[in-house]
Amino acid sequence: MIKRIAIFILLPIILTVSGEFVLKATINDIFSTKTTITTNNTQDIKYCQEKIKPTLNQKIDCILSDLKIFVLNTKIVLSLLAIILGGILWLVALSKFELSFLYPFLSINYLSIIFGSQILLKETVDLYRYLSVVLIILGLVFISRSPYSESEND
Repeated sequence: MIKRIAIFILLPIILTVSGEFVLKATINDIFSTKTTITTNNTQDIKYCQEKIKPTLNQKIDCILSDLKIFVLNTKIVLSLLAIILGGILWLVALSKFELSFLYPFLSINYLSIIFGSQILLKETVDLYRYLSVVLIILGLVFISRSPYSESEND
């Protein structure tokens, strides 16, 4: 029973959250160094990064430049695969457990993201976010005390 919960509930959460962190950190790195990655001439992409009004062709160039950077980045591709695999496992979990039991576990994503964002990404997290985390944890405690049930599709 616990093994099934770990596989079908916790593994998708771990894959999704870790994929999101790597994705965010990688995108932060890309945009902080985009000028040097995209071109040697800073003026060529100045309109992509500043509030200069670009022409339609310049907008398309910016989008294609971003897409090329994203598609060729191994970390981004692996992060997206982890998120997709987490989603597929979540779909399997939906077939194995009652939705009313399963869905509150998604709040673990919120907890992980808030704490991880502050620790790993050095983001500022204010008191209201922490209070909301406490409410989420209380909700999980109440849900965990409710009768456990597996779907009859099992």
